[in-house]
Amino acid sequence: MKKIETLIADVFRIFELGKYQKRNKILDCWNDIVGAELAGLAILAGCDRSVILVKILHPAAGMEIRLR
Repeated sequence: MKKIETLIADVFRIFELGKYQKRNKILDCWNDIVGAELAGLAILAGCDRSVILVKILHPAAGMEIRLR
C-alpha cells in the first residue's frame, strides 16, 4: 500500500496539475503584477511554459508592459 503523499504526488505528476496551479496563481495576482488600471487593458490569456500570453486591448498598454 502506498502512502498518501506518494499518491498525491503521482496524481500531480500524471495530470500535470502543477502547471495549472502556477497559472492560477498568476491569474489571481495579475492585478497586483501590472496594476489595476493596466490589468483592465491587458488581459491574461494563458501561459505556455514560462511565457505569459497577454491580450492587449490598447497599444499603449502593450508598450507599458514591454517597458516594465
